[in-house]
Amino acid sequence: MSAIASSAGLSAGAAQTNRIAELDSQEFLGIILAELRTQDPLAPNDTSALVQQLSSVRSIESDLKLTERLEALVSDNRLASAASMVGRRVEALDRMGQSIVGTVAAVRTNAGSPVLLFEDGSSVDLSRVTAVGQYVGPNP
Repeated sequence: MSAIASSAGLSAGAAQTNRIAELDSQEFLGIILAELRTQDPLAPNDTSALVQQLSSVRSIESDLKLTERLEALVSDNRLASAASMVGRRVEALDRMGQSIVGTVAAVRTNAGSPVLLFEDGSSVDLSRVTAVGQYVGPNP
């Protein structure tokens, strides 16, 4: 990997490992193929380190994708929880920390966070809800 490291301007040690961790799978695969093309066939390089690094890159990518999916799932779950409060009396804390009570008329999102809209026109973030009462709308 020394030919590739020197051509990419990488230093040995931790800096090289950190730089490799920043690559995506396609870029890393390109480096491996370039290394294989330029190595001396009579004295091949040890590719086990390359394979291990590729495995680490794939693991990191997998972890990032899983994190994104979990964040989307949590966001969807919070929105569904907020929607289930439509027609219910809710107690919450306003921005000043004062208790407010109202019937939820609708739900919207603000920067990905569910906001409950009360019938009187006021609103409160879902995270500030302290109690949820009975359904007070028309009978279904």
